[in-house]
Amino acid sequence: MVQSGIALEALGYLIDVNKNDGTSLNRRKQMNFKPGLRVILADMKIHPLVDVDDWIERADAAYMSAKHPDRAALDSLEVLNTLRENLLVLRFWVALELGAKPKSLMAGLETDRLGSEFVPVE
Repeated sequence: MVQSGIALEALGYLIDVNKNDGTSLNRRKQMNFKPGLRVILADMKIHPLVDVDDWIERADAAYMSAKHPDRAALDSLEVLNTLRENLLVLRFWVALELGAKPKSLMAGLETDRLGSEFVPVE
């Protein structure tokens, strides 16, 4: 979880600095995590998520919980599904930058093992 959070944090910052002239940076020339996720999504023609606002909240909670020991622990399944979505966003962004067609990415999502939510086995 921490590694995906670090990757998303850095990607959002780099997109904003290199493509948006740093318009989302705060007065200290830094970027908070949630605005960084919004910058990434805005830079993508398509994304693999149904509810981006919900993902932003969950990704922030999961990353901060893993990063800071004073934060409440989250449900393991929710963290795992958030990690799955983080990886999908990162993969989609890279694929789009490399020239993949949005239609092909969406079609591939149907058979991608990370394309479906993890559920508990009873």
